[in-house]
Amino acid sequence: MGKLVTIAQDNTSRSEQTGYDSQTRDQQTVYIEFERARVKSIVHNSYRKDLVNQIEAVQSLDDTTALSEDTITAIPLLRGQVDQPQEGDTVLLCNFDNTDYYIGPLNSYNNPQFNPSTSNDPSPVDKSVELVEDNTNGGYRWDVPFTDLGHSGKLSNQLLDYPKGSTYESTQSQLGDMILEGRMGNSLRLGSRATGPYTILSNGNSSVYENFFNTNGMIALTDVGKLEDHIGLVSDETQEPLKFSVDTDDNDKKTNIDYDYIEPQIYIGSDRIIFNSASDNILMSSSTTVDINSLLNINLSTPKDVVIDSQDIYLGKEAQDNGQPVVLGIELFEILSELLALLSTIGTSAPAPQPVMVLAPAPINPAPGSTEPPTPTVAGPLGPKVANIQNRLSKILSSNIFVKNNEG
Repeated sequence: MGKLVTIAQDNTSRSEQTGYDSQTRDQQTVYIEFERARVKSIVHNSYRKDLVNQIEAVQSLDDTTALSEDTITAIPLLRGQVDQPQEGDTVLLCNFDNTDYYIGPLNSYNNPQFNPSTSNDPSPVDKSVELVEDNTNGGYRWDVPFTDLGHSGKLSNQLLDYPKGSTYESTQSQLGDMILEGRMGNSLRLGSRATGPYTILSNGNSSVYENFFNTNGMIALTDVGKLEDHIGLVSDETQEPLKFSVDTDDNDKKTNIDYDYIEPQIYIGSDRIIFNSASDNILMSSSTTVDINSLLNINLSTPKDVVIDSQDIYLGKEAQDNGQPVVLGIELFEILSELLALLSTIGTSAPAPQPVMVLAPAPINPAPGSTEPPTPTVAGPLGPKVANIQNRLSKILSSNIFVKNNEG
């Protein structure tokens, strides 16, 4: 794949080339290992694992638009890292031990999506231009989407890049980041500020920098500084206030979110978040408090048990200051049972033991033609009435919801 080329070198000593000492203009023959090429096709998937990521490409004959007619088949040069090119991308070809490899795509247009082989090709954004060769647009297929996204930049933040005590101020960050970018606004940023490192995994980002407002999904790990300082940046001069979805004006039951927290923290955000454990538990642990808040409902559903193990349990925040304790069902059942049993035995002893009679409620209005209040009538003995209540008493105990006993 490589080739020998002759290079004219100015002010190169002869000793560097032939071992003789005198300044001269000379020519030197060197071996170039890598050659530029344009990708014609790529294998994204195959039943043959050895063909995955393999490309077919045509070499550039020189540094202009000329392309060879010979097609070369190559596989990725690096074992564990592959940046899959697409038709039209520029790559470098090389050969080791009779195997053709490629590395790239090259960043010829400084664009995460389109990087044609030469600057003389039609622009990928110009869909009105067709090349005779393969009827492609700058070497790319016509069905390749284009979003006009550029490479992710890094916005400066005065608090993080130049904290208090700094003697130098600038609109540029002091440190550059390592960024792994996809073609459609997805990226992994391993970076840092003057005050500490951060890691940001972003998907569907439509701005120059990963932020809370223009990203479909994000995981941000910060070491120091407010989240707002990291993912609230929208321009060099503008920082928008970070506000989570539960913090609406009409929600009076907000969680205890501290927006000014500056210690290490992790932010996870998207339109929908799912945690799924396939064969074991999901565990959450906190040294202080776990807050769960929603603008609509919080549902707990399981075919087994829901256990809340706590020293005290309050239903409603106000219950902590002015709440009432719940009753223990079994204790209440036993007390009421004894009370009803006692009532069922009440009677009179003279002239002979007689049961206590229950009076029926008196009519509200007096009898016609009478001014006297109506007299209650006897409805029956007390004992059977109490027995009916005792039969219903067992229904007050729940079969599914339990509370722990009082201690001591």
